[in-house]
Amino acid sequence: MPTPSAIAPATAGRTRVVRTGEVAVAAPPDVAFPLFTPAGEKLWVAGWDPDFHHPADGETVAGGAFSTVGADGRAAHWVIVDWQPERHRVRYARITPGLRGGTVEVECHGDGDGGTLARVTYDLVAFNADGDADLAGWTDDWYRDFLAGWERDIARALDSRAA
Repeated sequence: MPTPSAIAPATAGRTRVVRTGEVAVAAPPDVAFPLFTPAGEKLWVAGWDPDFHHPADGETVAGGAFSTVGADGRAAHWVIVDWQPERHRVRYARITPGLRGGTVEVECHGDGDGGTLARVTYDLVAFNADGDADLAGWTDDWYRDFLAGWERDIARALDSRAA
């Protein structure tokens, strides 16, 4: 365990990034929102295979905990800190050990044409210089492209389910 002096104080100026954007989903919120749950993401995220810690069956509940491994091979640990399915809203705490941590929030609203706009906010803080370097890449343009990829992958998944 590190000694307190080995932990960078908040005044060290670690990078914090907050990015918000929207993902259009060609389905109503009652259909779209479950796609942003740990089990629902398996339908559209390549390689997404959560290891459910609680509850073991993967049900989405407040306090639920799971881990994933990203395309970069890094583990991420998640806790569902706010679960409001009646509002089509979920907020996760997400920790990537030795890199960064923060929250991911998704809130879905009807778009007025039978579809959904999912507002996605990442609020992340670096834990060290590696995290600072990682978050430097989270530019507005990068985030816009990141969510555009989500939009394409979700559309493809919905199209394949309709076929």
